[in-house]
Amino acid sequence: MPVSSSIETVFSRSETKQSTHQFDTVQNVLVGNIDLALERMVAYSKSSGYDALLLSNCIQGEASDVAEAFAQLAKGLIHLEMALTRRALRALSVSDDVCQRLFAFAEASFQKGVPISVVTGGETVVTVKGEGRGGRNQVNCTDFDLGNLDMIRRSSYRNWLWPLL
Repeated sequence: MPVSSSIETVFSRSETKQSTHQFDTVQNVLVGNIDLALERMVAYSKSSGYDALLLSNCIQGEASDVAEAFAQLAKGLIHLEMALTRRALRALSVSDDVCQRLFAFAEASFQKGVPISVVTGGETVVTVKGEGRGGRNQVNCTDFDLGNLDMIRRSSYRNWLWPLL
């Protein structure tokens, strides 16, 4: 995998070349990254019959806040409500241009009767309170809110958003 020139510059500096004997036999191999993983998810979604769109590779924030924004996004897309979709995407720090592209994508897919897959990646965090159990993904899923899942199950579009969940 090619390495950018800025990374090569950092690793070619003398202070990064210093090594101790304990690391002389260590070899690091990068086997993937977020962009590759997201590209594969989009390809898998398409091969499974979905219209797929990569929304963002840099979603950040408290996992529960991100889950709430995803729930609002699901509602906005299911009901094709631009204002709700825009609010949800602003909470995820996604631009209005991307919002309009996503909304047009969903509308066109719904008109064709094709289910959609909205793919995202990034790094959420969890502020542990008390003992705490589980991790970011578990918090994100549970905080998506079972009321929203019920709304999606009742919707005629429920299968169109399943990969988002």
